[in-house]
Amino acid sequence: MYLTAKDREDAPLVSVVIPAYNAGRFIAATLESVLAQTYSHLEVLVVDDGSSDQTAEIALAFAARDQRVIVVSQANAGVAAARNLGIERSRGAFIALVDADDIWYPDKLSLQVQCFEQSGAAVGLVYTWSAHIDAEGKLTGGYIAFKEEGDVYLPLLYRNFVGNGSTPLIRAGCLRRTGGFAAEFRERRAGGCEDWDLYLRLAEVCEFRVVPQLLTGYRQLPASMSANYEAMERSFALVIERACQRRPALPALVSRWAASDVCCYLANLARQNGHHRASFTWALKSMGLDPAALLRFELYRDLIEGALLPLVGPDRHPLQHLRHRWRTDRFEMADVERRIAHHNRRLWPHYERHRLRRLVGASPSANSLNAGVSV
Repeated sequence: MYLTAKDREDAPLVSVVIPAYNAGRFIAATLESVLAQTYSHLEVLVVDDGSSDQTAEIALAFAARDQRVIVVSQANAGVAAARNLGIERSRGAFIALVDADDIWYPDKLSLQVQCFEQSGAAVGLVYTWSAHIDAEGKLTGGYIAFKEEGDVYLPLLYRNFVGNGSTPLIRAGCLRRTGGFAAEFRERRAGGCEDWDLYLRLAEVCEFRVVPQLLTGYRQLPASMSANYEAMERSFALVIERACQRRPALPALVSRWAASDVCCYLANLARQNGHHRASFTWALKSMGLDPAALLRFELYRDLIEGALLPLVGPDRHPLQHLRHRWRTDRFEMADVERRIAHHNRRLWPHYERHRLRRLVGASPSANSLNAGVSV
């Protein structure tokens, strides 16, 4: 959506909030992708969270070249506090969040604003699909791709289908109504799921919509927060605890299924990072919490590699040549889209959809649970 000067006068302002802590390696790529959006009526708030590297200098250099960029600094207080400060300073009708190591593809905001314009006032959040990228910004073949829309509270309690903190565009009034991100996660050393907690609180007051396109590049790095398995498990437990405090009558089965799904995610993450014993342990735990997880192809892969590799070593694994090929292959967006379509033909997504509908008493036309997985 290319905007002329006249268009920008009429278009809603989008405030982009980028929390940044020691993000010097990637923040330039993040800012370049934001400033290259075809929807150009933006303000971009970079919140430097007490960085000790070149983060602030890089952001200030962008601000000197583009007046839409605003740099705010604070003493280190964590990602939730940094996001909240950016939200507090923002002036837009919509607020978009993006982490300082992720990227957006050019039409992301344009399509999300268009989705808002075509939806009713009850819609408070529009998310997109995400493609996994590596340190060089190249596609790895992984993805997060769901189609949940409308009243999404129970499906969202079951799984964070929004996927990460860089996909949503949120109506500013709805976001402020929730009180923003919770500081409790940092206080309890349970970082990692703050965004999921916020999305659940948003789902209590507004509807969600999706733009079913791969418009966010979600960077996967072994040293990132998302690779801290124990902290992620604590963070998940806190999400469920807080949800149950707000809604004591929530179905216990959904919490158990959600715990199994998180363990499956951690098994997959551990396998990708070469932590095969941990992957094996998380996979077993996932199946113990929810026997239906036996239908999940990726858990068998985690179990087999987790059992074999500690015994024979990675170089002697019988499928090592395939694993090496997978890691060195380069993907195009069309390849990732084909993988999404292939996954949705498997049994597991259909069974997920069926049992959640039974639980909530939804009709056959109720929201779908078509999903992608990280592979």
